Amino acid sequence: MSNRDPRHALFVAALGAALMMAHHVGAKSLRDALFLSSFDVTSLPLMVIAASGFSLILAFGASRVMLRFSPAVVAPRSFAVAAILYALAGLLLPSQPRPAAVLIFLLVAGTGSLLPSAFWSLISECLDPATIRARVGLIAAAGTAGVVSGGLLAERAGAFGSVPTMIPLLVLLHLLCAFASSRLARFTPETPPSANSPSGSAPPPLRQVLNGAPYLLPLALLVLTGTTAAGLIDYIFKAHSAAVWSSDGDLLRFFAVFNTGIGLLTFTLQTGVSRRLLASLGIGGTLATLPTATAFGAFAAMILPGLPAIGIARGCEYVFRNSFFRAGYELFSAPVPAGAKRAARPLIDVGFDRLGDGLAAALVRFLLFSIPAFTSQAILTAAVLLGIAGIWLALRLEHAYVELLESDLLRRARNLELGDFSGSIHASISLARFPQDPSASAGRPRDSVGNLRELTSGDPGRARRVLQSCSRLDPLLVPAVIPLLASPHLHLLAIRALRPLAQEHTGQLLDHLLSPSGPLSVRRRIPRILAHCPGPRAAEGLLLGLDDPDFEVRYRCAQALSSIAAAHGPLALP
Repeated sequence: MSNRDPRHALFVAALGAALMMAHHVGAKSLRDALFLSSFDVTSLPLMVIAASGFSLILAFGASRVMLRFSPAVVAPRSFAVAAILYALAGLLLPSQPRPAAVLIFLLVAGTGSLLPSAFWSLISECLDPATIRARVGLIAAAGTAGVVSGGLLAERAGAFGSVPTMIPLLVLLHLLCAFASSRLARFTPETPPSANSPSGSAPPPLRQVLNGAPYLLPLALLVLTGTTAAGLIDYIFKAHSAAVWSSDGDLLRFFAVFNTGIGLLTFTLQTGVSRRLLASLGIGGTLATLPTATAFGAFAAMILPGLPAIGIARGCEYVFRNSFFRAGYELFSAPVPAGAKRAARPLIDVGFDRLGDGLAAALVRFLLFSIPAFTSQAILTAAVLLGIAGIWLALRLEHAYVELLESDLLRRARNLELGDFSGSIHASISLARFPQDPSASAGRPRDSVGNLRELTSGDPGRARRVLQSCSRLDPLLVPAVIPLLASPHLHLLAIRALRPLAQEHTGQLLDHLLSPSGPLSVRRRIPRILAHCPGPRAAEGLLLGLDDPDFEVRYRCAQALSSIAAAHGPLALP
């Protein structure tokens, strides 16, 4: 890591996120307003098909570029090139509004996913994981400020009838993103050129990537079905919007307000609900929330036709995709081997995403010509069916995720040292399957992996059976039990199971207690466990907890310190 102040890197990352999200909201609003005011809505499917093909080409190219060059190289240059292309569209707009609208549509479709992906990859390489976990709320809050700013800019431009002025603002925002990315790149660690890919070596093709990591295929299919259903709903939404508003200024204002509103709602759910949902539903259930919302939204729009119902359906799809689904998706991707991840992420994030857009547009085009009188009902029916298929795929990923953890950690198990054990569930699987000392594993239950599956299944009944059946908890299961402190049904069993092991696992418990981004329901219950640890390490951690920003955590830490002092005398701290 660079010897520069990491606080400066964090500030630049937050600033870049704000600028990027402001551009994202403004560009999306401008794209829809210009296209729908320049073309009939029936031309939208053809434009989406063309944009999907363009995006697929960019996605395949990005997959290969990211294997040869680091995000520190790719991100600043990509933002700068995009700014030049937006400037070209601005020059075309006064005399050639239709070609300019097409160019902006292609730019938003092609760079709307790739540029944020490159920027977040850059953040993950220049900030250590602990800093990201502790300060991700700051970056997310900055991104939300950008959403509001971009929406306000677009809304005001539409209100004053100065839609073309949005393009210079978008160019400026991208140039500032390029500058922020170049500043952020100074904090990336120095790595040899061969770290990413040997010079001159060809990146693996998609088939090889999926064959080497078969668990990525159901994830890609889930993305494909979800995006196709979203594209179908989006067409109905834009058709109703174009029927209500015809001028580019009115459309720009409407889409600006809509995009800002769903952006704010997404941030609220991301920060307040996503972690709890993952803890209660598991990864499969969390991923299934998106197709469930899509299916119910499309069905509701069939029953109650009109802009309000289809607007709610479109908004729910966007919000669930970028909050709950994104949380589960990132968690599923975490243990994917680095090589497969670098090759597959651009292809899944952008390639399958845009392929779904293209399939949706092709289906809409077919239905428009085959059954024009019942197009809306047929499109929404297809969205419901795709939502049901997505639910089935998402629930199958629960088992695939556990197998992915096992395969990832078995590959590294023999190199894992007990001294490096930091309490991760991944390490627990490796140690359970490959004990370092055969004699140390004598008498250990051989179904540790099975118990781990039960504890992380998201089913309270299955987790309860494990907690009740263990007279003494296997130490390897501690990382899986700590999140259960958030459960209103399991927290008492989890506390009882963890107390006998608190002395040996004080570090893990303190990590959760002192993490400001952790669930409050977990953090406020950990002092009840540490109250039975007389050692100075627990007392030191509880003293640090007295400075926690949440009152309940401070109160619980004070209670625990009082209990320790009453039971063992005055605290002797170094």
